[in-house]
Amino acid sequence: MADLAGQLFGSIILLGLLFLFFIVPIILTFMNLYFILAEPGKFKNAAEVLTWILGPLFSAILYDYMGIGGEWQEQLFSSDSAIHTPVSGHYVVTVLVLVSLGLLGYFLLKLASKRLPPLVKILSISFLYIGCAVCVMWIIQVLGRADELSVYLAVFPLNVILLSASVVKTLLKEQKEEDEGKDFEKLTGLRRLLVKSSCWPALAFLMVWPVLGICIAVLVLFGQEPSAAVKAFTETSDWMLSQRISPPTVYSDGHYLCTVAAGGHEKLVKPKRIGVRHGHRIVVNRQLCVANAFEQVLEERTPRFHRFVRHVYDTYGYPVAKHIRTPLAADITYLVMKPLEWIFLLVLYLTDRKPEDRIAKQYL
Repeated sequence: MADLAGQLFGSIILLGLLFLFFIVPIILTFMNLYFILAEPGKFKNAAEVLTWILGPLFSAILYDYMGIGGEWQEQLFSSDSAIHTPVSGHYVVTVLVLVSLGLLGYFLLKLASKRLPPLVKILSISFLYIGCAVCVMWIIQVLGRADELSVYLAVFPLNVILLSASVVKTLLKEQKEEDEGKDFEKLTGLRRLLVKSSCWPALAFLMVWPVLGICIAVLVLFGQEPSAAVKAFTETSDWMLSQRISPPTVYSDGHYLCTVAAGGHEKLVKPKRIGVRHGHRIVVNRQLCVANAFEQVLEERTPRFHRFVRHVYDTYGYPVAKHIRTPLAADITYLVMKPLEWIFLLVLYLTDRKPEDRIAKQYL
């Protein structure tokens, strides 16, 4: 009876955690969307506060749970991080500065809008636009993975966009009420645009570009590249906007040393294509294909000897591969394996009628 009660209590706790981590964010998202489309309700402020508290917390927990970590050029291992980081660490300073501008704009409009001059309000909206643009980039980046958990990484940035739209809508509504009865016809040119709240969103969009220009100029002085905001997302691997191919993850059942060698500098190891081994995508080069084709011949012709070779390779290959985490180390491994590759190739040409066909079929 006690065991049954314990199992029931554990199930209730598990269901509660699942509800908290997966259902509550969705509920908050729909609430924030509703408060944009409809009149703000009494739960609006509570939903916003919960979004700002739970959003970063849940995102950090999920980020850690998914095993995200390591730059694109780093080799990951199945026992360590499972996914490369979606934002390049070399350019993360630029992203943080732009996100900080967005947060500054949001909280200025949320907490002090009634005390701000018109030009500062417009500038704050332009900051919001910049922050929302980073959120959109992040959402596109993480939604590119065919992974249910990755979708949840987009939930908090989506809510930031919704809250930003809500604060701008509230600002314009309050300002419109203040503007009623005012005669703007007496004002001319830029003064009319600055005072008339209906023009603020468009003016803020125009101000985005000089603001970005100033930010980029300052960041360049501190070592960031002018294109850092874009490269932060493209100089990555495993994600939607990624333009880099990372060294393949080393699994405990793979061709470890050959796979690590495929993660060296491209000019040396010459990766050819993406292949599949035991359900995992790997980068394939000729050395890897030759080694696997040679193993295949051993398995066909001398199965007992093949089992011995496989046992030795499994015993020593993976521990060695765990220490090869840089392109330089992978290059050295590739060069060390080169004489063996030539021996494997010689055996293939001596024993197989169509050796190149066998090599080409590996990891398809």
